[in-house]
Amino acid sequence: MLAGLFPTRGSTKRLRAYYRERLTVINFDELLLRLHQESDRAKIILLSSILDDLLEYRLSKRIKPSINTEQTDYLFRFEGPLGTFSSRIELGYAFGFIEPDIASQLNTIREMRNACAHSKFVLSFDNEELRNVAKHMFKPSGLFYPLTDDAAGFRQAFLAEMPPMFFTLTYGSRRKAIALLRRKHLSRNLDLVS
Repeated sequence: MLAGLFPTRGSTKRLRAYYRERLTVINFDELLLRLHQESDRAKIILLSSILDDLLEYRLSKRIKPSINTEQTDYLFRFEGPLGTFSSRIELGYAFGFIEPDIASQLNTIREMRNACAHSKFVLSFDNEELRNVAKHMFKPSGLFYPLTDDAAGFRQAFLAEMPPMFFTLTYGSRRKAIALLRRKHLSRNLDLVS
């Protein structure tokens, strides 16, 4: 924008700080309860945002230790080299902590998120176009497949894929994620700070 023409208000700065706050804890029980009350569009946007935050977290842990918070923020700014979901997916894959199937799933979710965020039309798993893209995140790339070929089946499979993806991004491999999920049954908080 033209510098000074539209000054950024304090309330806008506080809102930006609020939504840019880094992810530290995921309470799966709370998240799943919240998601059941959301539209498909909101589910996709919210979950992709959390996956993007997890990816940023993993990448930030790979950056040389002497970099400070301000420098990290600069690298991950929207216009920066690590500012987009797609660049984070590609770099995570290149660093070797995202397996090919997870990278494929993340790219599918990124496309779904972009469609949901930018569509001027109602978009849900009722739309064949969205279901056709969503199919790419299920078996064989993912762990699940829709039990039915309707919106309810896709919605259920989409939500089922999320916990393994969260844990895979957090702990570095799908095999570790599956083992952890079997032990924990998603009933505890996942603390990313430790």
